[in-house]
Parts: sequence; structure tokens; C-alpha cells
Amino acid sequence: MRLNLTAICVSALILGACFWAWQKEWLILRGPVKSFSYSNIMAAPTKPVTIYFWKNQRWHQEQDSMLWDQGRCLNLQRLVQSWVAINAAEGLISHHLTLQACIIHQQTGYLSFEQPLFEKHFSTYQKVMLIESLLKSIRENHIQITQIQFLCQNHPMSDSHLDFSRPWPTQGFVAN
Repeated sequence: MRLNLTAICVSALILGACFWAWQKEWLILRGPVKSFSYSNIMAAPTKPVTIYFWKNQRWHQEQDSMLWDQGRCLNLQRLVQSWVAINAAEGLISHHLTLQACIIHQQTGYLSFEQPLFEKHFSTYQKVMLIESLLKSIRENHIQITQIQFLCQNHPMSDSHLDFSRPWPTQGFVAN
């Protein structure tokens, strides 16, 4: 009986020490690692996309290629990131703009940025055309959503000139 109690105490002490070492990250336990093959990475085809932007009182477009997945949300996220990069390269967005989150619910896309799309000194016309260029890029690349809700840090974007309390239709407000 005494030997049995000693064995239980010693095994509990060893088990407790192992658990404590695991909590302190001195002991690392790894499970089986799923390996990725190169063919799985290349499964998503690339698609040429057209990014639109408004500059010098007319529409401009740039061709880009991106991985085109079956999921609308991932495609929207990649398209918006490409749109941000091209607008930054053209000098239309002077600050570092990062897309924080992208969600699609039914036919509405929710785009949350870390900061507002435009700076305070932008005119209302500049703001509208910047948004219109994003809406046109989404519409012309056939991402199947009907409206976009613009968010800043997961809250409706606020602006003194434009109303962001409701989603913007992807067909836009400006005639092509």
C-alpha cells in the first residue's frame, strides 16, 4: 500500500513538473505538421484585374494580376489592397492606408481601414472621386456585391462632408 501511494505521488510530481514546464514554455509539444505541396499553392489561378483611379480630371486605369480565389471576400480584400497600392503610387493617397478587415455579408461588403481613406484637407470632390474609383474597380472586376460599408477601426467612418452611416452602392453616383 505504501509503495502504491509513493508511486502515485512521484508520478503526480513528474506530471505537475511537466505541466509547469509546458506553461512556462520550457517544454514544447508539437503535433503532426501538415505539409503543403507546391501544387496546392499554385491551385488558385491568377486573373488580370483593372484598377481605376481619378487623376487630372479623367479616369485612368492600370492592369494588375492577382490570385483569384473562389471566395468573394478574399478577392475583395486583394482588390482593395491593390487599389490602395496603386493610389499611393500615383500620389492620390499620401498617408499609409491599411485595410484592417474585409467581410461580406449577403450582398454588402464591409471594409475596415486603420484610418480614414482621405486626409482632412481633401475637398469633397476629391473624396467622392476617390470612393468612386474604388467602387468602379469593384464593379468592373465583377465582385458580386451591391454595396460597400466603409469603416474605420470597425466603426462607421466619420467625415464632415460625406455620410458613411449607410453602405454605398457599388454602381456609384457618378456617370461613367
